[in-house]
Amino acid sequence: MKYRKKIFVLLLLVILSFAATIVSAQEDVGRRVAPAIATILARSSGAQRFEVVGSGVFVRDDGVLLTAYDLVKGGREIQVRMANGEVYDKVEVLASDERRNLAVLRINAIETPFVVIGAINDSVIGMRVTTVYNAGGQGAYATGGMVSSISLADEIPGAGTGFRVLKFTAPVTAEAAGGVIVDNYGRALGLIAPLRQAQTQSYALPLHHIIGVVRSVPNVHSSLSSPIALAPKIQEMNRAYPVYQSSTTPLEPMPQVAVPQRATTALTPAGPGSVVVKETDPGKLLVASKTLYIVSYSNVFKSVQLLNELRKRKEFTDWNLSFVDEREVADLILDIEHVALTWEFPFSIRHQRTGIVITAGKIYAWGGGDGAPLMASRVVERLTKLRASVKPETTTENKTTPKQ
Repeated sequence: MKYRKKIFVLLLLVILSFAATIVSAQEDVGRRVAPAIATILARSSGAQRFEVVGSGVFVRDDGVLLTAYDLVKGGREIQVRMANGEVYDKVEVLASDERRNLAVLRINAIETPFVVIGAINDSVIGMRVTTVYNAGGQGAYATGGMVSSISLADEIPGAGTGFRVLKFTAPVTAEAAGGVIVDNYGRALGLIAPLRQAQTQSYALPLHHIIGVVRSVPNVHSSLSSPIALAPKIQEMNRAYPVYQSSTTPLEPMPQVAVPQRATTALTPAGPGSVVVKETDPGKLLVASKTLYIVSYSNVFKSVQLLNELRKRKEFTDWNLSFVDEREVADLILDIEHVALTWEFPFSIRHQRTGIVITAGKIYAWGGGDGAPLMASRVVERLTKLRASVKPETTTENKTTPKQ
């Protein structure tokens, strides 16, 4: 009996220690994302002082940030205070979407810290998240929540209609408006912008779904929009928290691959009343793709490890699908992720131009050494199945003429 009690106590201590480690990792993510979170202050006409009304999140390095629309509407004077204490009085409201309760602001600043926007698909459901915002002008974060679903706002009484939201389990208060939820890799998943009359405040706007609004805002330094990408300094601020295991496979240098040159023709309407419809079918996008780029967000599962395994598979030669070492020229992006403090490695393949997820899955492994062959098999299996689902288009020449 005493022996059983000792085992029970030991197991309890292990569980508590593991839970404390997860919370500590989430808190560290919150602290490192905090520089990209600003405080929004407002002053109504006739008021003597500015008051803190919520938060904002920088999404570009030229001073562009997002916040909840109801914090800045009504013609009030707006101030933005950055995490380093700098206050900006000239704040432009560049765009707004009242339906989604979204506003795009800009201050006269350069090289502002900004968050990395994570892709949204079914794999984020069940993922642990941290809410990061400014409470009363001071940085705050709450841990212990997870994404419960991706659904329409229509399902939440008072939240609005006609757009998707991320529901999460961490409770938030009104002062969290304008903040952000981030995963354990530090990637921003959603903007916390609930309407005050909503039945629950624990939902967020998927940032991946509103990238177009941000890209529509020109860069003050050029005529082009500022890119939203994974810059090296951002990867350092938002690196993953892996389980450190030594690799059993020696790494080979990334091979130089010639990028195939393909003639492209812009799509145009065929005639009066016709429109150009963007392809959304994952299978057709896969069949039309010619290049693949692999990126890993794990320190123990290198992209070159998976590349070496995929290059052994003849299916890629049969599919005329080449590997490239430049992200910008790739049709498809394969992301390798790592759920912190576990042996779980999710992966996803998305079409870079449209942002549509082609396929996704996960494996369990010690790292890239034993995980790369398994992930390569899963990737080939998923792609083979998806390609088989695409029906070949029948041309008019192949159609038989019906008998008279």
